[in-house]
Amino acid sequence: MAEEEKMIICSRCGAEIKESQAYCNYCGSINILGAEVDYFNKLEGVRKNLEELGDDSEEEYKKTFKKTGKLIAVSLIVAAVVALIVVGIVFLKKRADQKRYSYSYNEKMKVFAYLDELYESEKYDEIVAYYEENAKNNYQIYEWQHDDFRWLYDYHTWVVRDAERYEKDVSEKNGYEKDDISWLIMDAVKLNYQFNLYSINDSLIYDFNEDEAGRIKKFLDEDKATVIKIAGISEETFDKIVKDYGEAYKAEDYWDINKTREYLTSIGLY
Repeated sequence: MAEEEKMIICSRCGAEIKESQAYCNYCGSINILGAEVDYFNKLEGVRKNLEELGDDSEEEYKKTFKKTGKLIAVSLIVAAVVALIVVGIVFLKKRADQKRYSYSYNEKMKVFAYLDELYESEKYDEIVAYYEENAKNNYQIYEWQHDDFRWLYDYHTWVVRDAERYEKDVSEKNGYEKDDISWLIMDAVKLNYQFNLYSINDSLIYDFNEDEAGRIKKFLDEDKATVIKIAGISEETFDKIVKDYGEAYKAEDYWDINKTREYLTSIGLY
């Protein structure tokens, strides 16, 4: 009776797969052990083919193959070697990528539980810091249920930094205040419009629940108040800028800092 093949757990999705499989049936994640065995088996096959080809004498070739046939045989073997080299490169790349999905299922759940705790405690800056420290090494962190919220909050921190830079430049009187206001308005307007896309189009880009939307609205209002105070504009003017940005966005006329300054100049704010 044949021995039953050993089963293992996929490190990415937690599914049960055969140890000899190169990839998970469910999420497509590479199984390092199975992929290594598959790769070296194919390499060994090519090595044997090359040995068999080398053992044939020139006389045997002359008797067995015509010149064109020999060229075809050699070409096929060379092509097979090149193909295996390409497969090896792809394998090594996927192996490197696999390290970025190195959380086991239990580890991932522990990380998500920790992030949930920070979210419930409204320690959003700590969430952003945790992402900055860990996201480059493991992409699974982006599967966290509040990741879209985290992304928009991270954008909010840009607005906060813009305001802090403005206050610093005002105190130092270095003449950069107008540039600071341009950055502040651009970041706040973009953030406000991205959230409006969710509100108007039922999560066109992001996936927010009602709780997340309420939390986001809170810091959006803070950003709006900051812009109104620093730029010396009315709430109606801010809303108009958001609307005009939205029209440009829908026309695929995306604002960078230079286009933002051109627009602000056109309405007398730069």
